[in-house]
Amino acid sequence: MKLLTLFCATVLAAAPQPYGPEVTHAANRRFSQLDGISNKTNADLTLNWSGAVLNAPPSGTTFTSVSAEFSVPTPKPANGRAGSSSVWVGIDGSTYPNAILQTGVYLSVTSNGSASFGAWYMYEWYPDYAGGFSGISINAGDRISLCVVSTSPGSGTVTIENLTNGQKASQSLTAPDSSSTLNGQNAEWIVEDYEEGSHLVVLDNFGIVTFNNASVGLSNGSSLETEGAEIMNMLQCFRKLVPRGIHPSPAWIIQISKNNQPWQSINIRVTGMAPNLARSTLDLIHDMLVSGELTTSQMAEAAGCSKRAIIRLRSNLQLFGSLKAPEVKGGRPRKITPVMLEALCDHLLEKPDLYIHEMELFMLDEFDMRVPKSTISDALHHKGWSKKVARQQARERNADLRDEYMHYISDFCSYHLVYVDESGCDKRIGFRRTGWSPSGTTPIQVSRCHRDQRYQILPAYSQDGIVLSRVFQGSTDAPFFEDFIEELLQHCGKWPEPKSVLIMDNASFHHSERIEQMCSGKGVKLVYLPPYSPDLNPIEEFFAELKAFIRRHWQSYKDSPGQGFDTYLEWCVDTVGAREESAKGHFRHAGLNIECHNTGL
Repeated sequence: MKLLTLFCATVLAAAPQPYGPEVTHAANRRFSQLDGISNKTNADLTLNWSGAVLNAPPSGTTFTSVSAEFSVPTPKPANGRAGSSSVWVGIDGSTYPNAILQTGVYLSVTSNGSASFGAWYMYEWYPDYAGGFSGISINAGDRISLCVVSTSPGSGTVTIENLTNGQKASQSLTAPDSSSTLNGQNAEWIVEDYEEGSHLVVLDNFGIVTFNNASVGLSNGSSLETEGAEIMNMLQCFRKLVPRGIHPSPAWIIQISKNNQPWQSINIRVTGMAPNLARSTLDLIHDMLVSGELTTSQMAEAAGCSKRAIIRLRSNLQLFGSLKAPEVKGGRPRKITPVMLEALCDHLLEKPDLYIHEMELFMLDEFDMRVPKSTISDALHHKGWSKKVARQQARERNADLRDEYMHYISDFCSYHLVYVDESGCDKRIGFRRTGWSPSGTTPIQVSRCHRDQRYQILPAYSQDGIVLSRVFQGSTDAPFFEDFIEELLQHCGKWPEPKSVLIMDNASFHHSERIEQMCSGKGVKLVYLPPYSPDLNPIEEFFAELKAFIRRHWQSYKDSPGQGFDTYLEWCVDTVGAREESAKGHFRHAGLNIECHNTGL
């Protein structure tokens, strides 16, 4: 269809364009039965028409009039983009391409959802330019009557009436030239994605359009039943020429009714593609393709899909080793290829502390390509990598000893294990490293900088929390530690009872003959962690949680000047040590499975 230049763009006539790579008015259309359409006729696949067409009137007659009513829908943006469509009835233009006599309503919507109709209702004798009616307004929800009448091959009348507000307009037309006369071979009820310039416009989401009281008149003065209309279905998702990303929703439906009742078995869906095959169906097709025992037709019948789907899936399986083809993304090729990114990630696993400029040098050395720092950063972000505080790991760590340890403790259950370690702190632990201040200024916190007496925290830790703890001034030595173990053994069971395995690190005062004798006498097993392996000791995470708790509640200590620092620390240890869920989490992070003694799980 053509719009006059007053619409700011020329819209060319849009006869039904064939489904295929070439979009021309003279091209032959392809016919294919679409899944889900239950009427007895084939569906004519086009890029821009969807609706119903009566082709070839009874012998000796021609189509002379076509009419219908419909309610104006509220169009919505398709994929967030502005779009348009037209709803019309017409004579010719389907199998007879020389001319179309038509009238209808144009729907338009902006990207923010603002719909308009007033400037888009029009009439046309293609290939002449379309014209706009005056004196009639149209809004969403209005009931519209459309009628075209061919009084002769070269003349006709088009009428549009707004049944809601009573406004009506009519226009007599003549053929633009002798080669563009009507032949009365087609009667149409159509929703169209029209051309603007040389491209189809973005199709709006028009929702549901229902043609009611559809009728067609013949040249002998009689009327024709319309149930035999051929279905025209718009299929755009497979189109290769226009990169507009048009993906009509399966919810967009055109219906044609007679006497206010929908035709039986005619429900025309404007659909971008057939529904996705179920996973079970794809598995069945895969097995049939691999076996090679059935023909394409037999497989299509067994799977309940089209032969074209079988051919496509066979091609995917041969080319890609899978029924699903890899996703093809648009845009420029990435500067960092998947191979380059994988190499960079492998390098970062060995050297996670690299700066971005060092990664840039790595790319230059390995691939002879200078990659911008921002590109490297973006690629790592999309890969799911981020920069975070690194955990230090001793180079002296021995992997074999760690494996032996994990193998040895695998004979124990988590409720058997009690970990012992010590940690020191002084009053500087309450210093908070961050603070609030106006933008552009550094927060200043006044505090005492001299070193106070250091305190030691010595706990025994199980999956239930703290078993026993001591807080004291000074440092831990062998006699003090042995005395603590002697008291701790009173809370332990005899193997294989709960809390019957003591685990500690390799500090020198942890190794003493007296400790071994006391544990042996109580039937408690003694196990030492492998060197430089604090990550295998859940008590380390307890200390981290404890110190965070001390800082968070430091103000309560400062507000109680009479309270001793050791008393405050004991309260913190008791509070954090009673968190059973935290203890279980610390055990899991150390590679241990939590098991319950009561149920044996």
